[in-house]
Amino acid sequence: MFSLAVNYRSLIDLFLNNSNCLLCGQSLRNGELICGGCHSDLPWLQCCCLQCAEPLRGLSSSPSHSRCGKCLSKPPKFDRTLAPMSYEFPVNFLISQLKHQAKPDLLQLCSELFVHRFKAEISQQPPQLIIPVPLHRSRLYSRGYNQAAEWARYLSQQLDIPYDQNICKRGLATPHQQGLSAKQRRRNLAKAFSVEAQQKLHHVAIVDDVMTTGTTLDLLAHELRKSGIERIDAWCFARTPSQR
Repeated sequence: MFSLAVNYRSLIDLFLNNSNCLLCGQSLRNGELICGGCHSDLPWLQCCCLQCAEPLRGLSSSPSHSRCGKCLSKPPKFDRTLAPMSYEFPVNFLISQLKHQAKPDLLQLCSELFVHRFKAEISQQPPQLIIPVPLHRSRLYSRGYNQAAEWARYLSQQLDIPYDQNICKRGLATPHQQGLSAKQRRRNLAKAFSVEAQQKLHHVAIVDDVMTTGTTLDLLAHELRKSGIERIDAWCFARTPSQR
């Protein structure tokens, strides 16, 4: 009897164009992915460094050109970071799912939240190309897909900006970065990336799901700089606050 009720409920939801919130399971209408309550409760990143999106503690709002001490003393090779979320619950849960399951609804949700937050800002100075952080072919084979490339494809569609997942290559099969310090990550990724630019570019956006120390994006941006690109933005769905 219970299975019949579930099936009937699924048919009713389909007929009414209903769905369930991806976070709390509440019934939704009109093709929404999360409910209004969950949307409001997400850990939106408000006050952060312009260049690396590191949360700036002690401030209620960040001036338009504010940078953290680290970026002032040793700036990364990318110019600006756009990240709508802080990497904490439930965003860490969403990204964990995204890394291991290529679910279209999760990719759609992440891209919609990013575009909702930054579309007006991006439209003022749109990049010529969106470039996802590449995976080594062995990691790509074992995982089955590159979540950064899939997310870049969704962003490309929503922002009407082309993307290219072949311009950057990852030639070294490096160990996992999780749990490593910034210095260890830099040593781990040394000479991992190469760029094969086929067109003249001056402004690009490099895309990854999470920025932790920024090392991966910094090293990739360094290689892109060598190809003559003048401005590089970093786009991430979430930023992990540094442990102080």
